Order: sequence, then structure tokens, then C-alpha cells
Amino acid sequence: MKGITIKQDIVLETVKYFIKENGFSPTITELKGILDYSSANSVVDFLTALERKGYIKRTPNKARSIVILQA
Repeated sequence: MKGITIKQDIVLETVKYFIKENGFSPTITELKGILDYSSANSVVDFLTALERKGYIKRTPNKARSIVILQA
């Protein structure tokens, strides 16, 4: 696994916390609001990087598709 940046770690920890509290993963829109980002594309970019590095897995065309692969 490759290392992640501080911002990627914040996104990953946010996803983990959301799943722990709610029992399901957040949507892009929910993450955008929680992280106070102005663009959903920023969230998608972070999730893509985390997926490429092996920390998460997503299923295309599903709103709640983030699965944590590595704690």
C-alpha cells in the first residue's frame, strides 16, 4: 500500500467514522457537506486516489458504495 496525504487521511477517517455511526457509507454529496468542500469533484478525486492506493473500494453507479479495505 502506498502512503496517503494528510487530506486523503482526513477523507478516509471521515468515511470510516460515518460508516461506524450510520452502518452505511456516505454519498459524495454527504462527504462534500461534512468536509465543507465547495466541489464534489474534490471528493471524487480524493476517493479515486484512496481507491488507487488500495484503502477503499467503490462500486460504479451506486451512491453508497465505499468499502474500507484497510484500517
